[in-house]
Amino acid sequence: MMVETSIAPRWALASSTNMDVALFTPSSSGATAFDRLARQRRGAGADESAALDALRRAQFRLLRVEAVGKEIARLRDLATGDVLPVLDDSIKAEAVGLALVGRLTPAGRRSLARPVLRSPPASSALVGAGC
Repeated sequence: MMVETSIAPRWALASSTNMDVALFTPSSSGATAFDRLARQRRGAGADESAALDALRRAQFRLLRVEAVGKEIARLRDLATGDVLPVLDDSIKAEAVGLALVGRLTPAGRRSLARPVLRSPPASSALVGAGC
């Protein structure tokens, strides 16, 4: 008997990833969607301006989860070797060792993470080997 699997989770991941790329990729002028929004919202309040500034400075990084605490996870940037304290209480202890692509948004001396893609085990091993 053939079991049908839903494509909904894959579609949701693809849709979310496409949205991240669209919002954070600079246009030919060098401006992202958040840069353009910030220009349109010049009279915004302090909180909205701070949020837009953080989104404008967000960076995609290849990361490995090194440790998980109560509210802070420690992630290693696999390109630079930097260890980054990240405010995120949704990262579970089972994620330690997992490689992922994440969007880091500055939040004071720490960052906020939004995982975009997690790597499959085979590619995680390659990343860890420096390939």
